[in-house]
This record gives sequence, structure tokens and C-alpha cells, in this order.
Amino acid sequence: RSVINKEILGQPSRFIVGADFAYQRDDRKRFNNNNGIRGDKTLDRLEEVYSFGPYIRAEWQFNSRLEFVSGIRHDLVHFNLTDSFLGDGDQSDSKTLSNLSGTLGSILRWEDNIFFYTNVSTAFETPTTTEFANDPSGGSGFNPNLESQKSISYEVGLKNRKFNRVELDLGLFFIRSRDELISYELDASPGRTFYKNAGESRRIGFETLTTYIPTTEIKAALSYTY
Repeated sequence: RSVINKEILGQPSRFIVGADFAYQRDDRKRFNNNNGIRGDKTLDRLEEVYSFGPYIRAEWQFNSRLEFVSGIRHDLVHFNLTDSFLGDGDQSDSKTLSNLSGTLGSILRWEDNIFFYTNVSTAFETPTTTEFANDPSGGSGFNPNLESQKSISYEVGLKNRKFNRVELDLGLFFIRSRDELISYELDASPGRTFYKNAGESRRIGFETLTTYIPTTEIKAALSYTY
């Protein structure tokens, strides 16, 4: 991660440029359980997930009270499955998902300890390797019809920092999602869960967090979301 401080129109600004990389390796085996005794092997596979996400964030201090923030990020996630248990067919497969996400917001300092904020952002959530599993009618490997869940969220709120040892956060949010991941079962595969994409969903609500700090050693917090 790199931080660059500059001036734009005579006002201070900051740019943060960086990237995240993650690697997950799951060597998974499954056996029948015969009253506590290991039975026949039913699954033997290596699941690997690589993710890479470069991003840039910009912060601009318009004046002493108002600040604007924005950011953009591109995520690439690659799934790879190597099947070593071929009794039910070769399930080996690979799949790559990618998406561009962004955020735009503002922070208004009403008083020294009171801030109002607004934010609009997009996000996506990939299925897991387990959720990618194909149902028997779909063939082997990953489910080719399963896509990432995508959403756009709008949020406004207030933050009050350490007024008489109390911190208060209030927020209102509206989230619209599409291709949300939902589970289903099949009579032909009892005990197994499969996943598909829904059409659209909407969420609207508010959340609050109150924190009380009577001493430097004690902090008490109460939160509620509707």
C-alpha cells in the first residue's frame, strides 16, 4: 500500500493505492461414519482459491468542514478444484469471477465531535467452493449457471465522538441486490444443499451503536439493527 499526499485547488488531498492478495487451500476428505468407525471414503478433493484486488482511494478536504471520499477496486477470484475421488465421476473444474466496485461519499463536520456522512457503494460476493457444487442434473464440476451476488447500497448517518464519555453512531441504509445466493434441496439428494441465484432483493433499515467509556480500562457497547 502506498499513500500520496497532494493539494487539489489549494486544499489537501490524499491518495491511497494498494492491492490485496489471498490464497486458500483446502485438502478435503470425507468418509462414512459407521457408529464412530471410519468407513468408506466418499470425497477426496483439493480446493484452491486465489484472489487479487488492486484499489485506489481518494480523499479531498473541500474546506474545514466538508470532505469527499471516493474509491474504486477491481477483484479477480479464481477457483480450482482437483478431484482425486473418481467413483462418482471426475468433478475437477476451474472458474474465474471478476468485478469492478466503487464508492463515493462525503463527511460533514457539524461540530468538533459531530459528523454527518453519506455513502454510495457497490459490492459483490462470490459463491464458495461448496456453493458452486452442481446438482446431479447439472453434470460434474462447478455449477456454470451460478454467478456472484452484486449489490448497491446507500447510507446516511451521524457519528458523535466522545461526548461526556459516550460515542454514538446512527445510520440509515438501503441495499438493492441481484443474483443473491439462495439454497435449495432435491429429493434425489437427501441431506445435500445446492445454490442458485435469485432475481432481486431489497433491504431498508437503520442501525445504532452506543459506546460508554467510564474509564480507560472499561468500555461498554450496545448496538441494535432493524
